[in-house]
Amino acid sequence: MRRSVRFPIVAAALLALSGLAGSPARALNFSVGDVVVQNLSSFGFENSASRLYFDGGTDNLIYQMMGFVGTAGGSGVVAVDGGGFRTLPGQGINVTTSSNTATATSGLRMRNRTANTLGLQRGAFTTQNTFTFTNDTSPADADSFTWDVTFTNQTAAVLDLVYYSYLDLEAGGTFANDVATGSVNGFTIADTDPSVAPVRWMTSQAADHFELQAWPSGLTLLNNMTAAADLGDPTGTLTGDFTGILQYNLSLAPGQSTTLSTAVPEPAMRVLLLLVGMALWSRRPDPADSR
Repeated sequence: MRRSVRFPIVAAALLALSGLAGSPARALNFSVGDVVVQNLSSFGFENSASRLYFDGGTDNLIYQMMGFVGTAGGSGVVAVDGGGFRTLPGQGINVTTSSNTATATSGLRMRNRTANTLGLQRGAFTTQNTFTFTNDTSPADADSFTWDVTFTNQTAAVLDLVYYSYLDLEAGGTFANDVATGSVNGFTIADTDPSVAPVRWMTSQAADHFELQAWPSGLTLLNNMTAAADLGDPTGTLTGDFTGILQYNLSLAPGQSTTLSTAVPEPAMRVLLLLVGMALWSRRPDPADSR
């Protein structure tokens, strides 16, 4: 059982971002401005110790964010993690910086057993991950996180894949208090505490199907698939420990690449409150006019 606790930031455990630029690593911990990243690997936020915070605090965090791949003719759906994939030579997780943006990239290929499970030939496709963290220094302070995943067909035939993008995100930094809705365009995750700003998970292109499940049912669903299958497209609201899945059906011509992009922007409520506060401050009476 997961504990309903907030996770404090331990500043001493964070590495200076400038020292990471261009350095490969198994998992990275860094900050860019007030965006804090913990345990980002070549495969995403795959570890249960993974965290993403905006404003350097604990209000919003990603617990896990990773992918799964399946085929109609396979014998299972495989997690895009170190068990099923490996990094391409020289393409382990790297971070580069530009102004107030940090970009981490990695290149992946299937392990042999993954190809067997999916019913594909070795090296049938490669995957490129690009994780972008933006620290907005404007008055709006609209920080964001974007994940682009690119699939490239390395065969001479059409390649059909099903990609499942999985997210376990805790609004307010607590488990079991989420109030979430979803669609093929993404999810909105609020909290039973009305003071907690809702968090959005958005996709740049509509998914084919989606799923909304309380933890650990979403992971159980993916892990128990014996071949790629359509998600349920549920209606209504989930109250509990949110997990969400977006399903993309891909058909790639020989040599074709396609990129799927999802994003988690800083909660709009916080940004709105900041802007309202600034507006009120700008309209405050001039002491000289009150004589």
